[in-house]
Amino acid sequence: MVTFKHTKKLKTPELDKMSIVQDKSQAIGRFIEWLGERDPQLYLCECAKEEEGFFPVYPNIEKLLAEYFEIDLNKIEKERRELLEYVRQQNKKEDKTK
Repeated sequence: MVTFKHTKKLKTPELDKMSIVQDKSQAIGRFIEWLGERDPQLYLCECAKEEEGFFPVYPNIEKLLAEYFEIDLNKIEKERRELLEYVRQQNKKEDKTK
């Protein structure tokens, strides 16, 4: 939740949730990146259901972490845009009072 001087609270539940898990998420993300940088590389793989064998998958780490921490990236983007618009409106109000 974000609060500005002389304003009501702007609710950002998904951004709040993301903020709570940020340290853990960044540590896991760095570890996943490290797996692909080490020698020999260790890949996240997915089983090919129609064929026998495995093939490497290059997952979007942000999406994986969001899924793991149950964070909706679409809601995150919506809240960011709303927050940005709110800040812009507050800046316009301040400019008019000067």
